[in-house]
Amino acid sequence: MDAIKKHRFWILLGLALPMILYGYFSANSSLSAATKAREDQIKASEGAIPTASNPNTRFAEGLKAVNEKHKKLVDSAVGGLWGEQAKLMTWPAIVSRDAPKTYRGEFNLQAKFAYKREYPNQFQKLFESLEPMVPETMKGISWTPKVFVEPKALTVAVFHPTRPTSNEEVWDAQEDLWLMQMLAGAVRDANKYADGPANATVRAIELFRLLGGTGTAVPKSAAGMPGSGGADGGGYADPSMMMMSGGGAAAGPKAGGAMVNPAEEFGPESDGAMAGSPDGMSMPADGAAYGGGATAVKKIRYIGNAEGEFKERGFYMRVIISQMKIPEFLTLLANRPWPVRIVRFNMSPNPHEKAFTPGMPMGPDSYPMGVNPEGSAAYSGSPFGGAYGPGMEMPGGESSSFGGGMGGMGGFGGNSLMTPEAGAAAILPNYPKVEDRYGALQNPDLIQLDVLGAITIYNPPKEGAAPAEGAAPESTPMGDVAAAPEGAAPAETPMPAATDPAAPMPAATPAASPAAAPATDPAAAAAAPAATPAPAPATPAPATPPAPAAPPAGEPAAPPAATPPAAPAADAAAPPAAPANPGTPPAAPPSNPQ
Repeated sequence: MDAIKKHRFWILLGLALPMILYGYFSANSSLSAATKAREDQIKASEGAIPTASNPNTRFAEGLKAVNEKHKKLVDSAVGGLWGEQAKLMTWPAIVSRDAPKTYRGEFNLQAKFAYKREYPNQFQKLFESLEPMVPETMKGISWTPKVFVEPKALTVAVFHPTRPTSNEEVWDAQEDLWLMQMLAGAVRDANKYADGPANATVRAIELFRLLGGTGTAVPKSAAGMPGSGGADGGGYADPSMMMMSGGGAAAGPKAGGAMVNPAEEFGPESDGAMAGSPDGMSMPADGAAYGGGATAVKKIRYIGNAEGEFKERGFYMRVIISQMKIPEFLTLLANRPWPVRIVRFNMSPNPHEKAFTPGMPMGPDSYPMGVNPEGSAAYSGSPFGGAYGPGMEMPGGESSSFGGGMGGMGGFGGNSLMTPEAGAAAILPNYPKVEDRYGALQNPDLIQLDVLGAITIYNPPKEGAAPAEGAAPESTPMGDVAAAPEGAAPAETPMPAATDPAAPMPAATPAASPAAAPATDPAAAAAAPAATPAPAPATPAPATPPAPAAPPAGEPAAPPAATPPAAPAADAAAPPAAPANPGTPPAAPPSNPQ
């Protein structure tokens, strides 16, 4: 017994170990079975959940309905914006009757020819709406001169002298006039309280151009500076030198400040064409180039995609302005009737500041040595072109009234190319460059402001395009696009419904009386006097409204509602029935005893 007690641990361990192992494996097997059963149950539940391949059709249909509703709201908003914009699209009176009813619709041949002749007048109105400075000897102007500007600083359409004008050229030219007139309104609003250039906010406009682009911005390193003939081929060098012979570029009072390169924001105006042009400019669009040896490269008119709900047309303005008024001027530009966004602007020193020295006599000889005021390019060496010199023959044999800069230049020959600048000078030969004789551009508060922006043009709705012309087809007053009449009647007002010439006008019909009551209906003629003898105040004759004019023979009688109530019984004293001829009125009934 003592030996057993001595080894009791090992004896008990040998007996307990099998029991422990049995209990462990027994419990583990049941636990594993329960775990597996639960896993199978969960997997079965997961398999019952619908996957993405079986979407909830109710949710998809509801979402589709919401999207369609939103699309209709967007289309309605775009249509409303287009409708408001269409009111501003008014054509000159000479082509208004033949203007198409849809945007970019087709003009007939006669209307195209008429517009080509009318365009110089419209461009002249645009130029005059800027309130430009003119020579003191020019009389009969209808505006107060405030701004130094030359016609060649503006975008002008140049039509081919012999080829028929295309529908696209007419629309492009008029659309540019609409846009430029709208922007010109900002200049007028900025100067509305000025009585001359000495206190005007905007004192000079040196560039005023509309442009397009591919929509893909060109890096600054590749774009180069305007006029440098960079990779974009859309620089702003001197286009007046393009494809012309003889003469050098004109000098300006002082080199202008840094320009904003539109290609860095809008992309090049052509798809790499003419990228190596020495002057950095591509050729004008088709219709502007004529004569042998010149290859026309059509510029991109709008910025990027023009097929969506809207498109954009870029603009570039270079002005001499009071630096304290820059925020106000930019606000006026952004708040035009057409949506305008300012993309970039740059401020630089006034290029005219050193062209005038205190103590020097004012006049033609008051400029520094070496500077010819008659040869200045838009007053400051504008990169868009110099002035035109004597001997430069304009199309049609007229000599330009602009001073030096390109002396000895002949007319546009067989290999020459009409530029927009030359076109503007040809359209407005009576507006020469005006000298700043009194130092209006020498104020130390003035700076040069370059503004690059984009104008939004809404496209008409795809379904049921709205009319492209405004409510008033007459020529829009070029003073302000916003002032264009929005609800004026068209030139041909619809005539009212035809009436019997023999019948008197309702306005001239005297107050109704029993004598004037008879109509062509015999029954009505007999019923009207029946109520006459009644002495009661309720007699309907005095309260009867004026009888309408008798309709011509063969027409139905007046509606029953306008017939006064008939007497309950026929009166033996009633007048005889109406004669067989309905055009002859019956005999007048007895006068009213009242």
